[in-house]
Amino acid sequence: MLKIKWLTTTTCGLASAAVVLGCKACPLPASISQDMTVTTLAAYDPARPFSDLPAVADSGKKVAVDGLLFPVSSAAGNVGYMLLEALGNDNFRTICFVYAPNPQQLDKFAGKIVQAVGRSYRVEGWEMPVMRLETISVNETETDMKVSAAVETRAQLELGTRYYNRQDYAAAIPHYQKAAASGSKRAQFYLAKCRFFGQGVTGNKAEALKEITVLAEKGHGESQFFLAVCCYTGDGMEPNRPESWKWCRRAAENNVTGAVLKMVEYYDEVEPDKEQLAFWAGKAVEHADKGDATAQFWVGLWYSKGGVIQKEPDEAKCREYIRRAAEQQHPDAVKLMNAFEK
Repeated sequence: MLKIKWLTTTTCGLASAAVVLGCKACPLPASISQDMTVTTLAAYDPARPFSDLPAVADSGKKVAVDGLLFPVSSAAGNVGYMLLEALGNDNFRTICFVYAPNPQQLDKFAGKIVQAVGRSYRVEGWEMPVMRLETISVNETETDMKVSAAVETRAQLELGTRYYNRQDYAAAIPHYQKAAASGSKRAQFYLAKCRFFGQGVTGNKAEALKEITVLAEKGHGESQFFLAVCCYTGDGMEPNRPESWKWCRRAAENNVTGAVLKMVEYYDEVEPDKEQLAFWAGKAVEHADKGDATAQFWVGLWYSKGGVIQKEPDEAKCREYIRRAAEQQHPDAVKLMNAFEK
């Protein structure tokens, strides 16, 4: 039978990789086409800005967006601005990258709520829509609104995560450091993880685990699951299975997807308990229904064999969840769908 592997990978085992801003769980506003292909700011070359934006299908539409203009940078320095949609209570989400031939023209609008009008494009390899700016004006009712510390922290965390996912660790670390200095536990965790794996910094597993343990004890779910994996595999420490399951349960209680899936396995095979199994299997289905591809894959497998989510196998539900995971390019789900179709 397939097992959920304990992996201390760059994605922290099976934990969800969604980022704080601009993630798939946060749809773009209706005024911007949602079929934009996406990339990372690390790919942006200030020396060759978007002089020839591609005229592909549904690209080049006229859009008007209200949002907060936030300066962004890459390893090459300041490259331009992102437009963040104001959701209230210091909450924002990424809408698009704003392109202007001379980004310095936008400096006077930095940190202000604006209305930007331009054309929205999808650009090969980019992680967000690009707006070729035509006009921009300050929203008169929000003239004095500045970027709060909370918003800046979240934006720095997003930028760090974009670089990290592209394995550009040297570029990610400064953004994580800024967010960590403002109290972001997730940024602190990623800095420790970089130290654990020697990504962009000198590796030191012992020191990294000390930092991750402190975060775990403070209730940070990703840190708790990372410790669970290390305790189970003996990566950086002596193996300790009871301690591993303790941290795994705490991470699962913090809704870390990988930990929830491991608790299903635990109560199905390690310490069989029908009541606990039903509870955690239900949680796994919740994660799958919210769009987590890894949860969709495992829920699909559990429907195929029965006895986990429900007593009898359900081939239709198995195929449905595997299909949904495959649509998100989950590698094992893609392989299974290919096998189904043969």
